[in-house]
Amino acid sequence: MERISLTTLPISAKVLITCFVMAIGVGYSISILQVRARTHLDRHETIRHFHGSDEQPEIYLPQSIRTMISVAHVHSFSQPVVLALLSFLFLFTGLSELSKTVWILISFLGSLANILSPWLIRDVSSHAVFLLYLSGTALLASFLVMALSIIHETWKKA
Repeated sequence: MERISLTTLPISAKVLITCFVMAIGVGYSISILQVRARTHLDRHETIRHFHGSDEQPEIYLPQSIRTMISVAHVHSFSQPVVLALLSFLFLFTGLSELSKTVWILISFLGSLANILSPWLIRDVSSHAVFLLYLSGTALLASFLVMALSIIHETWKKA
């Protein structure tokens, strides 16, 4: 079976792939800005955002179940679709099968942990904030590796 290579695709396909990866990058960057605006990327602010505050419970309430479900619903459908599309393109890079497998697993496990960790922070333990940060780091690292590999492979000389 002939191996599909991003390098040999027609220019229109290369432009489509590049625009897609860049659009996902913009969306991901906006999501990071949103997290920063809500929590200032501070552990205590993140805990307060999801769990509320024991010191000022009348000001900082835990996230409502309705809000948590709404956010989880959107993320549990959108993240896997975006990751699957990005991973599909990533399959056609020149990296080893092991490397591709590992990065794809990291991205999906990071997504799952990222969706579950707000619930754990709210209902189980504030220490789950570290899982949220670990999952965010895994998502960011896997996104960067896959996106940069795809763009590099797409535009390198054949």
